[in-house]
Amino acid sequence: LQVQPNNPELLSKKAVAEAGVNDLTDAEEDAEKAIAAGGWVEFPVFHNHAFGHCEGKLGVGKGKVAFRPTIGSDGFELASKSQIAISESVYTGSKVPELVVNWHGQDGKGHKYYLVILSYLTPISKTAGLPYEAEGDGVEKTKGLDGMIVRLINSSLP
Repeated sequence: LQVQPNNPELLSKKAVAEAGVNDLTDAEEDAEKAIAAGGWVEFPVFHNHAFGHCEGKLGVGKGKVAFRPTIGSDGFELASKSQIAISESVYTGSKVPELVVNWHGQDGKGHKYYLVILSYLTPISKTAGLPYEAEGDGVEKTKGLDGMIVRLINSSLP
């Protein structure tokens, strides 16, 4: 970064690393810089279904937000605030924070996803529900990261 202080890819990686160690002030600042420079900032997420689940990345870029699954098939890409409403909540039956994402596709159909940011969670062996848990201060860290992601989404979409 000293050689290329406005490199969006490096700023994005730095922001995610800072978020990983709970330095959310610097993470948000570097994420905003990365997005402004045309970069893309991604966070690992979990999305549950009645039968099964999706996991992937929730990404934010200039004028775009997307959920790109690596497990499962429920994804979206949105380019306008009018297509999305996002809020913070708590995962049913746990104390783990989640993001509630209401969005509309190109066809106008409404969707509602509950996304759990995985950065501070630990995988557990479980066949139903959330196969992750928050240890120690993981709940508070996840709440802070959720808030940061909501702000990034709201500031990046027209």
